[in-house]
Formats: sequence, C-alpha cells, structure tokens
Amino acid sequence: MLLSLCVITKNEEKNIKKCLESVNGILFEKIVVDTGSTDRTVELAKNSGAKVYDFKWIDDFSAARNYAISKAKGDWILFLDADEYIEPEQSLVLKNLVSIADNEKTECIISKLINYTPHPDRKIIQSVTNTIRVFKNLKNIRYVGAIHEVIQSNQNRPLYSLDASESLTVYHTGYSREEIERKDKSKRNLSLLFKELERRPNNSTTYVYIAESLMLNQKFEEAVPYLIQAKEFINNKNKTLLYKIYSNLLSCMCRPTYDLETLKKDTMTQLCLIEIVQISTTIWG
Repeated sequence: MLLSLCVITKNEEKNIKKCLESVNGILFEKIVVDTGSTDRTVELAKNSGAKVYDFKWIDDFSAARNYAISKAKGDWILFLDADEYIEPEQSLVLKNLVSIADNEKTECIISKLINYTPHPDRKIIQSVTNTIRVFKNLKNIRYVGAIHEVIQSNQNRPLYSLDASESLTVYHTGYSREEIERKDKSKRNLSLLFKELERRPNNSTTYVYIAESLMLNQKFEEAVPYLIQAKEFINNKNKTLLYKIYSNLLSCMCRPTYDLETLKKDTMTQLCLIEIVQISTTIWG
C-alpha cells in the first residue's frame, strides 16, 4: 500500500522539517507545493526528501491542495498543513489504519486534530476536533472551498469513512497567538472569506468563519451579526455547527463592555444558554 504525504507551503521554514519528518519510514513520497516562499522552506523541504512543485497563489487553498493531489502517485494520501505533524510513534498506527481502511473499502480516515499553543514544558490545548487528513487517491475526491476547505466526493454523497479519532492524532500549532500575529492570518482569512461569501452567499459555515476571524481581532460586536446570519441559513440537524454558533454568540456578548445586569436580562443571552445546554445534551448525552 503506497502512501503519499502532501503539503502546501509559503514561508514555513519554522515548521516544514518537523512536519515532513514526523512520518519518515512509512511514506512512498513527500509532495510539497510551494506558493511563493521567500525563506528557506523549499530548501528544507528538498533536504527532507520532498518533491517540490511551484504553484502561483490564486487566493484559493483548494486549488493549491488539489494541485498537490494531482502530483501524488500513492494509493492513499496524508494531507497535512506545514504547521501540523503526527507523533513519530503513531507512524505504525497510521500504516495499519490505511491497510484496514483499504480492506474495508472505505475512502477516508477520521483522525483527532488538536490545536495547541507550544510551551517550553507542555502543550496548551486550544481546541480538539475530528478531521479528515487521510483519504484514498481517487479522481472523485477533491478539496472544495477557497478557505477552510474540506475534502469531499464530487458524487454528491458523504465519503465512506473509518473513524480512527481515538487512535490517530494530528497536532496543529498554527493558531497560537504567536503564529496568528506572525502570519496575520485573520486579516488574510477575512479577505478570502468575503470572496467565498460572494460565491456562496447562503453558506452558514462561511458566516461562522468570518465571525471567528473578527473575534480573533477582538471585534466581538462586529462578529455578532455574522453569527446571527449563520443561524438563518443553517440546517438545524447540524448540531455541532449550531453549538459553535451559540457558543461564539455567548462569548461575544460576555465581554467586559457589557453591563452584567443588562446581560442577565438579555433575551439573546438567555436563548444562547438554553440552546447550548440542549445541543450539548443531544451531542454528548
């Protein structure tokens, strides 16, 4: 079973070596698609055994990712961001999971994704979620969305998946405060998200991502209308996204600028609390 690692990069000399070498020994090839680095990213990638391809940046993460997929020759693909990695001891776990998924005719593997802030003596965890970073190299499986892109089938159906979230973990450091400030991610993301909103004006997820980018810049009052708009377009069966909307609304409103007594009487705050409790019960019992 051949496995290709794919990564897209731009000025990732700080992260690329750790990313590429975290999976040494289980890969058929390493594919790096660089979108215009001016630092040592390309040099370090080549030194770590990667095939490096240039790709002109067109404000579309899916386009860059899909170009990387087009260069991969493996039966399965592991797609990591340059600031992501797996622990070395999980390499064998990943290899076994790919074998199991292939035998069971599944198309992707669900792993756990831990976002954390690096600290000298520990990882300060920011969030934990499930994600798809491993999938079969098929022509009908590609990324969609200019930003916060997702992998999906073009056959208008969910991917057949193997849930390995309890055994396989991907670590991500890119949204620590240091990284946000270094790359100015929130500003870049907002520009792309507004373009995405023009293309898909009724997409609730895009509204949520816009709100969260504004929240990263401490623009909580500006974020609220986008969260309310997200609620208008959402499928109520998507409990996880609903939970995120109400949690973010509550976070925006519970700022020091809000008067506590006024907040207690605010119907939106009360609604958020009620919905969070109800959705939590539905999701986690």
